[in-house]
Amino acid sequence: VELGSPDNLTHDAQIKGAASNRQQAEEAYQGKVTGWIKDMRYEMGLSYRAIAARLNEDNRRTRQGKPFHATTVMRILKRAELV
Repeated sequence: VELGSPDNLTHDAQIKGAASNRQQAEEAYQGKVTGWIKDMRYEMGLSYRAIAARLNEDNRRTRQGKPFHATTVMRILKRAELV
């Protein structure tokens, strides 16, 4: 039994599939982080600096693998239109 189509295995299709997977992973990660930040800001009343400190204490990192800063937290909320 032969599964799949050779057309789906082209180099261009592999690149397109990998890009789609990356995009979906980034969106899922961003959704989680935004949820955590939203909860800490609006339910717990923490400042941007306190949120960044808490995320760093929990060994959470930005998409680039860097520690969070207050400005990063603010920008994430702003992009999510929650500021």
